[in-house]
Amino acid sequence: MNENGNAQVLIPPGLAAELLAAADEEHRPVAEVVRDALEAYLEARRWRLCPDQEQARARELGVPDDNMPLTRQNRQTVREKIAQGICSLRDGKGTGGDAFFARMEAAFEELE
Repeated sequence: MNENGNAQVLIPPGLAAELLAAADEEHRPVAEVVRDALEAYLEARRWRLCPDQEQARARELGVPDDNMPLTRQNRQTVREKIAQGICSLRDGKGTGGDAFFARMEAAFEELE
């Protein structure tokens, strides 16, 4: 780290190209994508090293204990699914609660 607290990291060319493409597709600065990825990695690492603390944190936030780290990416996925659901309801394509939860359970089982 330099005197400003910034660090330089060498990124292999293939990974750098993928990083640039992801930032471009998401219309985000590269530094933001890297920061989010690093935060997700460190949060998952904390989850592995201190699962009891992370599960207590998840409970405080109202997230069930499902052995899944509460990363920025997971939260973003949930937000996207909620937005899709709202659009579906507006289009008159609502689903009953039982059918919705059955599909959600199947999706979670698939992830495991």
